[in-house]
Amino acid sequence: KFPSHNGKTIVFEKGGLLFTFDASTRQTKQVPVQINNDLNYAREKFTDVSGNISSASLSPSGERVLFSARGDLFTVPADKGITFNLTQSAAAHDRAADYSPNGKWMAWLSDQSGEYEIWIQAANGEGDARQLTSGADTYKFGFLWSPDSRYIAWNDQHYRLMLTDAETGNSKMLANSEYSRLGDFVWSPDSRWLAFTDGMPNQMGVIKVVNIENGNIELVSEAWYNSGSPSFSDDGKYLFFSSQRDFNPIYSRTEWNHAYINTDRVYMALLSKETPSPFAPENSDVKALEKDEAEKEADSKTKDSKKKDEKKADEVDEKPVTKIDFDGIAQRIVALPIDPAYYTNINCIGGKVYYNRIFQGGKPGSGLVMFDLKKQKEEELGNFQYALSADNKKMLVSQQGKWKVIDLPSSTIKMDEPINLSGMKMTIDYRTEWAQIFNEAWRQMRDFFYVENMHGVDWKAI
Repeated sequence: KFPSHNGKTIVFEKGGLLFTFDASTRQTKQVPVQINNDLNYAREKFTDVSGNISSASLSPSGERVLFSARGDLFTVPADKGITFNLTQSAAAHDRAADYSPNGKWMAWLSDQSGEYEIWIQAANGEGDARQLTSGADTYKFGFLWSPDSRYIAWNDQHYRLMLTDAETGNSKMLANSEYSRLGDFVWSPDSRWLAFTDGMPNQMGVIKVVNIENGNIELVSEAWYNSGSPSFSDDGKYLFFSSQRDFNPIYSRTEWNHAYINTDRVYMALLSKETPSPFAPENSDVKALEKDEAEKEADSKTKDSKKKDEKKADEVDEKPVTKIDFDGIAQRIVALPIDPAYYTNINCIGGKVYYNRIFQGGKPGSGLVMFDLKKQKEEELGNFQYALSADNKKMLVSQQGKWKVIDLPSSTIKMDEPINLSGMKMTIDYRTEWAQIFNEAWRQMRDFFYVENMHGVDWKAI
């Protein structure tokens, strides 16, 4: 690059170095260059990394938040306490950390082995970390603990949905797609099913459900409509998802065309044939004015029986079993009576459906919203992102870099007294980081290049 000459000698750059070429002798020599520099940008630096948060996980009861920030993991108290840097790993990129639902473990993705694998450690950071998966040959995107904390489901760039035993590390493939990454998945409350979004040849996403015991995969939504963001209700009766089924075009004032915006709504599939729709019409019937003694006695026995059943249910406190009748399930899909928009992050807890909504076209009302299935009423909670604790009693909300743990809301959320992130500080070892960044960039090119053979280039040699 950049050759220039003085009549006899040509000087040029090659590979970031300077060389001279003698025109008479045809000899090339490297020009030694030594630049004395303070190397300010290579010095270690102790700095605040709370502005570099990439993911957050709320502890099962909401006492702490596990943040991934600038390649390290931090556990931060929701109220009072000490912030800890759990990994301090300049040579590795640690990310996507998540507490197990039973509160015993935390898992995360790390490339300290040379590839992204799932690692696991005690939730309080004590003891040595254990590499759970091995043999990776492509990028892992994310994972989810099963509600019983026995399994971890994860997906990768080979379009696979995988299942790993959290104790043994044994893994198996649950699904493999020809058309899309399988990164949009969720567990049923009884840890028996995984619902996920799969791509179709028509570029539409459909909701599928896989049984982790026998591997059977069943289709829930129709291929006519683009669907995503699946989520089981906490009682295991419904499977919620967003779907693009509202087409109300607006006409352009500047070009001869239509535009389709705000095309999605939240839908729910009634998993069992016996489950009634919460939107079924009520029907009043003729009632007798007075009951005879036999009817009164029967009513009294029924009430006593109900009380006993409720008391038993409270004493046992068992997780609900998710029963799915796949026969005719597409005909048991109903829409929430809400405005068309774009919906993600759907969760139904105790008959209240929480979701994030985005209105296109400047319409107000985007943000976190709650829909009450009993009252059939929608309540705007504010412009927040959110995540739930494993016991479904606490919510982590975020807004413009601020985070807060609250009880499940039913009215507007106030971001007063957010979590104190001032303890999220770390020593940055730039030289060590640069080596990790270089290797990760090499893997990124390998995993995401648009043809698998890299145009015949030997990428390992490169």
